[in-house]
Amino acid sequence: MSSTAPATTAAIHALQSDQSPNNPAGSERTDPNADILARIARLEQGLAMEQARRMSGLQPWDISYTLPGPSLDNVPLDLDHSDMSAILSSEHGTMLQEDRSGPNDPQACQSEALPEGQSNGVTLPQRNTGGRCCSPGPGNTYACHGDDLQLWSQENSSLEIELMRKRLEAYFVVINPYYPCLNETQTLAQFENYLQMDEQEKLSFDSVQFVAMLHLISSLLAILEDSSSNSDDEIPGWTGFKRASHLLYHTAWLADGNLATIQTLIIKCTYLLYAEKYNATYDAVGQAVRLCFLIKLHTQSENDQYQSPFETHMRQRVFWALYCLERNVALVCGVPYLIRDSEIQVPLPSELDDRSLGNTEQVPDESPTYSFIPHLHCTSQWAQLSSQCWDRLFCASAKWPVDEDFIITMDARIEYLRNRVPQRLSWRKFAANKEHAVDSPPYMKRQAMILHLRCNHLRLQIRRENILTTEFRTRDVRNILDIATDSVDILHSFHFSPEFGLLSRYMCVTYITGALIAVGGVILGDKLDSSILLAATQTFRRAVDVLRSISVTLRLARSNLKKLERIIDATERIAQTHEVNLISDSLVTTFTSTQPRPSDRDLGDASRLPHKDTTVPFDLGNIDDGPIRMMYTPAFDAHYWDSLILDL
Repeated sequence: MSSTAPATTAAIHALQSDQSPNNPAGSERTDPNADILARIARLEQGLAMEQARRMSGLQPWDISYTLPGPSLDNVPLDLDHSDMSAILSSEHGTMLQEDRSGPNDPQACQSEALPEGQSNGVTLPQRNTGGRCCSPGPGNTYACHGDDLQLWSQENSSLEIELMRKRLEAYFVVINPYYPCLNETQTLAQFENYLQMDEQEKLSFDSVQFVAMLHLISSLLAILEDSSSNSDDEIPGWTGFKRASHLLYHTAWLADGNLATIQTLIIKCTYLLYAEKYNATYDAVGQAVRLCFLIKLHTQSENDQYQSPFETHMRQRVFWALYCLERNVALVCGVPYLIRDSEIQVPLPSELDDRSLGNTEQVPDESPTYSFIPHLHCTSQWAQLSSQCWDRLFCASAKWPVDEDFIITMDARIEYLRNRVPQRLSWRKFAANKEHAVDSPPYMKRQAMILHLRCNHLRLQIRRENILTTEFRTRDVRNILDIATDSVDILHSFHFSPEFGLLSRYMCVTYITGALIAVGGVILGDKLDSSILLAATQTFRRAVDVLRSISVTLRLARSNLKKLERIIDATERIAQTHEVNLISDSLVTTFTSTQPRPSDRDLGDASRLPHKDTTVPFDLGNIDDGPIRMMYTPAFDAHYWDSLILDL
């Protein structure tokens, strides 16, 4: 018999019982509310059973626990008819191993084996099954696509297992210090435990979710290590990402999930950010935030006393890692942030060394010197300032022009944050004392650099409107140029140093792009002082050099260069015009009053190029309003800028 027979039979019996002579609802229905009350009673019964299952810790597909097949009366009144067949075909009481025949088995996806609109004799509304799993829910993962559960081939399993182990270790060096959502000891132990599982154990909820996490970590490292020169190739790690997304579709079905689900979604969001899939990035972080609220991760209540110290610490770490990532996504994608500060009631995690955690349920004493949690503390303060900038400058109800007092005050607060960071996270100390870098953990110098660049980035963001409209005062120009030059100098030195590697390219491209646009806005402004224009030109060219150098091996840099192509050409034309005019003025002043003025032939192109003041004023504000106007992030699109104005 088909695996969906119990559910369908129950539905038929329910229909027959409604139409029997002994059922008042099927005859004259003397009480018009009887049918609704009966449905409510059945829904309450189902809810009670589901709550009992959750309290017992059983999963929907555990063989020791089965739910009766839903009848048509169990369908909520507000359910879309297009989803009714999915409910009728679901089977919560069947284990995954019963569906190992794969997606081609007619019983694995029975709705595909029957005529459209029919299921075991029950007529169903027609629906579009394109792009959807035939059996949604955690219990049908293997039946839908068992290949997604395979992490390595049987032929080269030992080599691929070792490769996965190295990628896990690399993740904790490259990514986890900045978004510390995982504990290294616990994750590596889970991996070794997974290797010892039999096939049945690998089909559990936690194991399927762990496989999705491994797929995403592997994909994330693949895109970070990619050095291809062809942007037309498939995005590195995309196959693993699709497999992980499909597994998450099942484990997070109907907003189900736990702390591990949020950890996996954080990694998914990070991958999408590097893959330049900004809409999908915002969707992924939104799913993580919603689940965070559903499992009360944003609060620390009295019930948390039943958790171990390690569990409490990890919950705090996951929440604040998600908080910082969500704020970063909001600025990168130019979309509103999702977590309001007024909804947060959870303390920052203790400054513990991650390597000393995970072996027991207890936590050791704090060790700030060897912990990457202080960086999380500082980043959370930066994230709070960024949300205040959004509310004042970028939200839909923001008023223009921006109050000058707000810019001055916010700029001072950002500088105060940077000056108050722990000395071990001060970039200025690293720059002034090279021995300080030798005595610090390897990741700490990069943490200090990123924190310093983020503060510069936010200082440029609050001056964005001045840059976009090129309405500068001398003081504004000096501030913008000083901030951008500081970032460019840091990134230029770092990029051409032995410390630079493939895993640092995304950070460089992100912040060099923001600084480059800011300096471009200065150069394309009107009536600049000659010394300012010369300094801005030097900074601009250094930034372009870094971007072009990285573009050889990174598609994000190539993408940004393509978007910036017209801006670079227009800026370079103005810079060359200014340089030729300086040469012309210098040649003229070398002649005495008795000597004739040099001819146009002597001056060459200097006589034909216009002076900066006579060019068409460049207005960077001529772009579409909306998310695309977040000009200091990889997500900006320079093709929205007015081509007539750029054609100087």
